Amino acid sequence: MVFTISIHIFVSVAPRFTNIIGNNDIIANGVNKVRLTCRTDSARPPSTITWYRNGQLVTSSSAVRHEAGDYGGQVTIQELEFEARRETDGQIVECRVSNGLQSGVTVAFTLNMRCKRTLQIHTIKW
Repeated sequence: MVFTISIHIFVSVAPRFTNIIGNNDIIANGVNKVRLTCRTDSARPPSTITWYRNGQLVTSSSAVRHEAGDYGGQVTIQELEFEARRETDGQIVECRVSNGLQSGVTVAFTLNMRCKRTLQIHTIKW
């Protein structure tokens, strides 16, 4: 009698790094949008992405996407979009990544909003 035994080993892999891709130098006119993409390293189980702006949690309306990664893991991708305003100049956007295997990985991105200066001249009649 011959028995066959199959063993499947699943190795958990924490994300080692993440990055933010996007334009941090944009004209802040209330119309333009800041679009940032957070992309994680391959991880198993897949990573979760959490966005922060100036230390405050923000939510993304963009769906999380996954792509095949190294070592049987998955790369996690999500975009964050918001209006470019003068008030956002100098703000720090963070992408925090974790899959529960370690404390997580964070990358920060400083916004540089270029603002058009306006000069108003009023004529006063005497």
